[in-house]
Amino acid sequence: MRKTSLFLLIIIMVTVGLAFPQAQGGGKDKLSQKDRLSLIKRAYAYVEEQLLVTPTDLYCSYFIRGKISEDLMIIGADEMDTNRENYTSDDIMHINKGSTGGIKEGDFFLVIQKGFKVSNLLTGDAIGILYAPKSLAEVTCLYEHSAAVTLRNACNPVNIGDIVIPFKARPTVFKKKIDYKRCRLPQAIGGNVVYTSFFMKSRRLNVGPEEYVTIDMGKALVSEGNFVIFYKGLRKNLPPIIFGSGIIVTAENNNSTVKVLESAWPVEVGTRVVLVPKTEEPVSAPGKTEEIPIIKALQTEERPVEPGEETMDANIMFNMNEKSIADMTKYAEDFEKIKAFIASKSQYVVVMRGYTCSIGGLEYNLALSKERVEFVKAYLINTLAIPENFIETHFYGEKDAPYDNTSEEQRRKNRSVNIQVIGK
Repeated sequence: MRKTSLFLLIIIMVTVGLAFPQAQGGGKDKLSQKDRLSLIKRAYAYVEEQLLVTPTDLYCSYFIRGKISEDLMIIGADEMDTNRENYTSDDIMHINKGSTGGIKEGDFFLVIQKGFKVSNLLTGDAIGILYAPKSLAEVTCLYEHSAAVTLRNACNPVNIGDIVIPFKARPTVFKKKIDYKRCRLPQAIGGNVVYTSFFMKSRRLNVGPEEYVTIDMGKALVSEGNFVIFYKGLRKNLPPIIFGSGIIVTAENNNSTVKVLESAWPVEVGTRVVLVPKTEEPVSAPGKTEEIPIIKALQTEERPVEPGEETMDANIMFNMNEKSIADMTKYAEDFEKIKAFIASKSQYVVVMRGYTCSIGGLEYNLALSKERVEFVKAYLINTLAIPENFIETHFYGEKDAPYDNTSEEQRRKNRSVNIQVIGK
């Protein structure tokens, strides 16, 4: 399972007696809040993995493919300004199919721009057409022969005439970056960089880290998430120089889009690449760069509500892929109730649980739920002056989400942080 690659070091309490120690004479003696929180913080995995292929890489870079059908496209917008050309997140636009065309409310689509024909710059052979993703589009109002869509997470301006294709959530890649220190190339399949581009109308001749190139190795040879090594030969009588690495973002029939991770020299057309076999990939070891909760351990560590205690709940809702909220005043009433509840108690603890919907990869969703929890936690500390050691945080991504993700309405409810205040 994908989640197993995340959890490499598990620190769990050895016995129940460690979490709930018995006092002398047989009576139960509760841990202090500070000690209990200390135990919870120990139930973490420290790993060196990182998010190598992000949603931006998946849905905001480019891909080269054979001609895509243009029967579904943007045909207009809910906008009084008829001179407007560019549209972005939260704008409402219209597509040319509705219920009779199989469109359903809550469907998600990907808006893309058709570019130009691309050829292998080394051989002159045709590769395909360059397409640039622009935005997600959610069907929010359905008609018989058309539909209104709301743009979500736009990364490039959307224009009337752009193509619309079904959105298929693709997993992000969360693992340790390749650190290839060997002087010899791996004995594996090789190819060439045949195109370098990021912007639709200008080709970058040289690219570096966090930019993209196209290689002449398709999905019959490579898979998304595979590492490649960049190298060059200076002279025939000298060994090749290994100078960088990349990761496959999109694998098509005859080419792949690669994100450059590291490079000591610019990557350009003609740069040689070789696939890193899976046996060459490094095994992750304990590190200190990222904290990921051991979900099962944290679930057993959650503080139970005991007899005589009261609780109150509030839910902070996020937009898709959103990890912060610009305007928190809409939750002012909830926060006032939390302040009043805390003021009426002699003891309290704030338990926060972060969730996401099921769109996206498990690892990405887990990290996103953590960021949401940390955002709300910071707000509670800075605005409500709640001491940090009175706050417990848990984040689960899409795991054990409160709602079943079977519809967009249910998925929207799962993009949340639940605040439970327990006091007496």
